[in-house]
Amino acid sequence: MNDFRDMLGAGPAAPAGARPAACVKPKKRTQHELQQELGVSREVLKLMGDAPPPILITSRPILKPSIRLAKVSGWKWAPFSNPARTDGLVLHHWVKAQDPDDGYRFSVFNKRADVVAYTDDEYEQHLADPAWTKPDTDHLFDLCRALDLRFAVILDRYDPPSGTARDMEDLKHRFVEVTRRILTLRHPLPDPSQKAVIASLQFDAAMERERKAHVRALMSRTQEEMDEEEQLLAELLMFEERHAKISKDRQEFLTRFYKGLDPHDLASYNTKRRKIREASYMNMHNADMNAAAAAAAKAEPAAPAVEGIVTTTDKLNPGVFLRTSKLTSVKPALQTKLSAILQEVGVRPLDRPVMCSTAVYQRFEELKANALQLLELKKQADKLESELRTFAHKRELYHSLDKRPTSSPAPPVERKRRR
Repeated sequence: MNDFRDMLGAGPAAPAGARPAACVKPKKRTQHELQQELGVSREVLKLMGDAPPPILITSRPILKPSIRLAKVSGWKWAPFSNPARTDGLVLHHWVKAQDPDDGYRFSVFNKRADVVAYTDDEYEQHLADPAWTKPDTDHLFDLCRALDLRFAVILDRYDPPSGTARDMEDLKHRFVEVTRRILTLRHPLPDPSQKAVIASLQFDAAMERERKAHVRALMSRTQEEMDEEEQLLAELLMFEERHAKISKDRQEFLTRFYKGLDPHDLASYNTKRRKIREASYMNMHNADMNAAAAAAAKAEPAAPAVEGIVTTTDKLNPGVFLRTSKLTSVKPALQTKLSAILQEVGVRPLDRPVMCSTAVYQRFEELKANALQLLELKKQADKLESELRTFAHKRELYHSLDKRPTSSPAPPVERKRRR
């Protein structure tokens, strides 16, 4: 029997008369065991009763000091020297005995500015400046090497042999100009990195002075000016919020008013409205300009005309353009008829002006306008002739009907009454 229970994984059979495990009641823990497990006092345990604790209670681990039995590392009082110093000063500090002696570890932060040097021939041929002498330039570059391009300190230590007073912008401009010229001279065909360095060597002294003036004006504002600026900024924010609200309400109104309309149609409608508004504004502006020009022409005598110079009040496109590009275009339906009329008066299609004078341009425009007016009059005349022929035909038809002999009326038809 136990073999089958082993095959089924049920374990060994219980002895005869033993109670099943489900019926065995767990052993009730004593109050002392619960107190040790929960880590609470006896009074708290009595208040809890048989209910589980409201929060998770964990027992505090007993911390014992751990004693390290490792061997203590040795330290020694070692000398060191700073490579950044040139006076050979030797100092001492504590280091571990087993660490290798790699020198002063903070020497990696000893970075020096790379200031170019120039010869006397290079200065005479390429670096000479009427506002600067060679001793002044040498003194400036010596200070740049000694003080690592700290121009605030350089300006304080700058004492030129010529005694010329200069500000920081002049010193920076001279340094950048000399460095850029030297690098351009020594690298006529620079690689991309050198080209980027040369391109970055630009300094505008006037712009720097203007920037500092703006900064000084900003820092020297009074409290009244700062309060006024804050008030203007608050009004600007209120205006932007009001404008955003009005735009949102307008968009909502348009959406409700044009409900069911295609968005593309609405966009084209808005575009047409904007074009009409711009056109009306331009017409008003042109009318004002024409009135002002007419008043000026009446007030002042006309200036003598100069050959090749034309004064116009028309709006011109920016840039260079041909005068013939301003020629008015003609509808494709009238192009053939217009060409026929121009050929009748001796103007061939190849005779169209390409680079003409103002007089030729105006005469050609007048000729084309007269031809188009003639075509319009011919169209109206043909229409009137067609209507006259129609009315004449109707009149002849009416006369022929009046001259036709009248026939005797037909006898009345007798109808029998129905009873």
